[in-house]
Amino acid sequence: MMQLRLCLMLTGLLLGVADGYTQQAMGFHEGARRTVRCDGGYLTGFDVWLAPSMGLAEPSVVALRVRCSSGKINLEYLGSTSDEHVFGNLIVETVKPQPVGCPAGQGVAAIEWRRASASEKDHTARVGGFQIHCGTETTAQPRVIEASPDGQHEYPVALKCSDTSSPPKGERVRATGVEVWFEQQFSGLHLLECEVEQAR
Repeated sequence: MMQLRLCLMLTGLLLGVADGYTQQAMGFHEGARRTVRCDGGYLTGFDVWLAPSMGLAEPSVVALRVRCSSGKINLEYLGSTSDEHVFGNLIVETVKPQPVGCPAGQGVAAIEWRRASASEKDHTARVGGFQIHCGTETTAQPRVIEASPDGQHEYPVALKCSDTSSPPKGERVRATGVEVWFEQQFSGLHLLECEVEQAR
């Protein structure tokens, strides 16, 4: 019985890797991975580009910027640079992004997201919409980015500061670092590091 359970666990793990999808990320792991830390600041939000993707019944996130309070990020292999850096599709030259951000003095404490609706059977986990919580992991009015704004949506998968490897000890928190996966399109992101919000 123990061997059977172990076999089932390994099978599930292999399927998860093949799918590229993990509960710990918004989206899925595919393409290049980069660690992105706010250089002298904290994560305040994102600029997001939405566009049609093959196999999906609605637009999905194809590119994004990671926005920081300092206006700078420390990008793996590149070093300190402007937070104007774009991860993903080059449609950014012709399509305007949708910004989603926190009020001054507050940072992103949690992200909740949903998969884009698939028009055919596949194993992708493209992001169709997400919302950010600012200051605390649960807020009454999260900020939303949505590919299909006319519909009623739930965002079942959550990334929280309290789930990072060294969660900050405090109610009011904010992310300072993330990991981003991307190829021709943005594919995934998860929270890497957080800190306690400093008193203003």
